[in-house]
Amino acid sequence: MTSWRREPLRVAAAIVAAVAAVGAFRGSLTVAWHALRAVRFTYRTATFQRHRRCPDCGTKLWVDARLCLSCGHRLAPPP
Repeated sequence: MTSWRREPLRVAAAIVAAVAAVGAFRGSLTVAWHALRAVRFTYRTATFQRHRRCPDCGTKLWVDARLCLSCGHRLAPPP
């Protein structure tokens, strides 16, 4: 094959490689995010920190909750 016939193949290969690299990067971020959540869950389970109280009404909430379902109070993110 001459070089003008190979050029579209090179461009297609570069596009496929770029898409694969982006997919691998996103996959690694997803794995890291899930690993971090697993570590947080294990720590909170081991130290019994899975719940907290709403400062307004005192309802028991999950530690990851952002909004109290009883009174609608917006909570600060967990530490």
